[in-house]
Amino acid sequence: MRSGINNRKDMRRAVDISISTVAIDPIRNPVTGDVSYGTTENDTVINLSRRGLCIRSTHPPGVGDRVLLTLQLPGQTEAVEVIGRTRWTRVNRRTTRGNNGAAFATAGIELIGGSSGAFDRYDRSLAKLV
Repeated sequence: MRSGINNRKDMRRAVDISISTVAIDPIRNPVTGDVSYGTTENDTVINLSRRGLCIRSTHPPGVGDRVLLTLQLPGQTEAVEVIGRTRWTRVNRRTTRGNNGAAFATAGIELIGGSSGAFDRYDRSLAKLV
């Protein structure tokens, strides 16, 4: 049995919510030395809890990376921005018809910051997803 599975403190809720991520810490290209900030617009939140969320992505943030997460939660009129840190990633292969076994990743992101108003909206929306 994998450790941690039954030790969760918060209930996870399955969802299908679009999310955009922006790296907070710069990413340096080891060859050119250029600095960039990784961004994604087409990721999907597949489950969430009070302490974090799991996203499906073709370009997940690296383990330990801090990211700004912008998501439109059910029942909210404006997007919520929170800060998270990637705790784990896992590569998966899709075997559905039409995608030729394309790979994607899932990433577990722990919520570590954000305005109190953002967390209040996050909590209210999460409570409605029972």
